[in-house]
Amino acid sequence: MNRKLSKLSYFLALIVTLALLFQVGHFLEHLAQFSVWIFGPKDSMFMSSWAISLVEWLASFFTNADPLQAKRIGVELLHFIGNFIFLIGISAYFYFNKSKSVKIAFWVQLIHVLEHTLLTVSILTVGVPLGISTLFGLQTSVRFFIGYRIIWHFIINLIPSFYIVKAFLEQKRAGRILQSIRNKVQK
Repeated sequence: MNRKLSKLSYFLALIVTLALLFQVGHFLEHLAQFSVWIFGPKDSMFMSSWAISLVEWLASFFTNADPLQAKRIGVELLHFIGNFIFLIGISAYFYFNKSKSVKIAFWVQLIHVLEHTLLTVSILTVGVPLGISTLFGLQTSVRFFIGYRIIWHFIINLIPSFYIVKAFLEQKRAGRILQSIRNKVQK
């Protein structure tokens, strides 16, 4: 039993590591997007070349769709997949750390994944992404819509990322305290 538990621990640790590394890149993408929007043009959304390549690859699966619509579908799918990967990583981390910070990160990320599920399903079924980040299709100016969506996604990525970092730091601090106690007891 202990050997199986050890293998499970290593497997989950690998999932946590890969998912959190992915989230670092994902969060940096949103940080860059937010920064470009703050300091640059307000009427378009920035995407890095690697994100554009992934969107185009996902869009290539929708050959029956208009090319612009296929690209929109690609954007929503990329976000859904990326946020689901982070949710899996948080869930795996919960195995090691059942702190309040991990629970908050999980619930916020679950809301984020549900939002992207709604966006993905709606663009595939009705042709338009409908969700909180799109104001459920409410007609607004392009500038407002882009700014709102960029800010919303930046914040909804920041919150669980912050709580996961907080959980790691709390766990590391607790580990140092336990080690200090063990050292004192051994002396």
